[in-house]
Amino acid sequence: MSERSSISAVLCFCILFLSGFPAASAPGDNVGEERFVQVSEVMSPTVAYALQDGAFHVKVEEPTGTRAKVRLGVYNDSPLVLDEKSCSEKALSNGFRIFSFPLPDALKKEAALRLGLEVYWLNPDGKIRQRETFFRAGGQAPGQPLSNDRKDWGVVDVKSYESLLQDRSRKTAFYVEQPFPGKVSVVIEDRVGRRNRNLFGGTDMPIG
Repeated sequence: MSERSSISAVLCFCILFLSGFPAASAPGDNVGEERFVQVSEVMSPTVAYALQDGAFHVKVEEPTGTRAKVRLGVYNDSPLVLDEKSCSEKALSNGFRIFSFPLPDALKKEAALRLGLEVYWLNPDGKIRQRETFFRAGGQAPGQPLSNDRKDWGVVDVKSYESLLQDRSRKTAFYVEQPFPGKVSVVIEDRVGRRNRNLFGGTDMPIG
């Protein structure tokens, strides 16, 4: 066998050998949809958070033509503001993006986290289209940049968060799509059309 053939054979073996190993997953890949808690309002792009594997995950809806950016403020002896340089991110096929911030070791076992969250959306020209802040504790307006003062940040109670997830797992969730603004009624009927329960009726709901 020639030297060139030997090198080709070794390369083929290495490619086949390595292909047998699964690709490394990003931190946000293993976070189930059921762990996310929405913090945004109905009329704004969806923003939700999740706690898992020692990280704080933020899922953000990206309207067409925008690019989401996130800043996270956490308090660990001193205020610390983290941006995209401190997290991993992954674009999803459904128009969302997940940002995963590893928490400092000292905070991974804390019962409550003091933090602030800023999400802003950029137009293609790099200008900010919209900005919102979450977990506000002071008089800060929703559209202002994230404060560097921890007194302006809120508290996420980890136990309450886990209790919320447990309660949610015992319920059946469903989504209602509203094709146009108007009033919505949702009822439960059996298989022959007999009404068993009214969930809500005559409720004003925007399109979405």
